[in-house]
Amino acid sequence: MPCRYVLPREEYADKAAHEQAILNILRQHKTDFIALAGYMRLLGTVLLRTFPQKIVNIHPSLLPKYKGLNAIEQAVSQGDPELGVTIHYVDAGMDSGEIIAQQKVYIADLSQPLTAIEAQIHRIEHELYIQTLQKIFSTFSHSSSQL
Repeated sequence: MPCRYVLPREEYADKAAHEQAILNILRQHKTDFIALAGYMRLLGTVLLRTFPQKIVNIHPSLLPKYKGLNAIEQAVSQGDPELGVTIHYVDAGMDSGEIIAQQKVYIADLSQPLTAIEAQIHRIEHELYIQTLQKIFSTFSHSSSQL
């Protein structure tokens, strides 16, 4: 059965205390890998040191282009018809971790509503994220069985 925890950031003294609370729950559940989606915050050293190269994120652009918030809107406002999706390892920077997978999405009509463009990108995000995580997990599974 899935577990749900709500840890409002404002209830903690600082980022490190918030991440320590998250880490305590992750340890309770024997977590060894984190897949972020919509976290929208830079991670600090508490989680990054505990899970080196074991935290991945999805981003709706072809990184390194259009980092941070509103990536799709940034691309459209620049008139860039070549959008895309990136899956990357998380590091201390803003969408700066090692790229694991990317997929281009060409949008022929940038004048369509932003919500329609976002829907196209998000569909590809969901597909690519699942495929990429399956590859990562099969690699972990294979390497663990040889120990």
